[in-house]
Amino acid sequence: MSRSLTAVVSFATVAAATSIASATLTTSAAIYEVLGSVSVAPTSTATFSIGGRNSGLIGPSVPPEFDQFVVTGDFSLAGTLRIALFNDFVPVLGDSFTLVHALGDVTFSGNFTAPALADGMSWQVTVGTGGMFGAEGSTLVASVVPAPGAIALLAVGGIVSGSRRRR
Repeated sequence: MSRSLTAVVSFATVAAATSIASATLTTSAAIYEVLGSVSVAPTSTATFSIGGRNSGLIGPSVPPEFDQFVVTGDFSLAGTLRIALFNDFVPVLGDSFTLVHALGDVTFSGNFTAPALADGMSWQVTVGTGGMFGAEGSTLVASVVPAPGAIALLAVGGIVSGSRRRR
């Protein structure tokens, strides 16, 4: 069974989804609550839109600024995870976006694609435990971190400036 999710509402509830063949979410952020498990096929792309930092999880009066799945079962993404920015949003170092909250396990074994960031920054995708469901559950998080080369340049810069000769 395959379902495609597209909505322009802040909160959408979907009954037990077993497989998503195509999940291009929206150009306005939404929270998708799935009663059951979600599986994104290896040949599919799940596009998450990010237009700000607000998760919207504090209630319907505060709309979300990035797409999220809240799943009562497992979430498996074997295809491509794609980030799309909207509202001229520019992520900065330290930004973190929890894209999936699952009561069960989260697995990500696919590819990742996202817009380029400013020099010295890169995207990092991690699967974690805990989160919205407390000690139980798993998360899928996209974060803005220092680019690997930027860390090395900072270290070299510190060594060079620390080794200046005194006269």
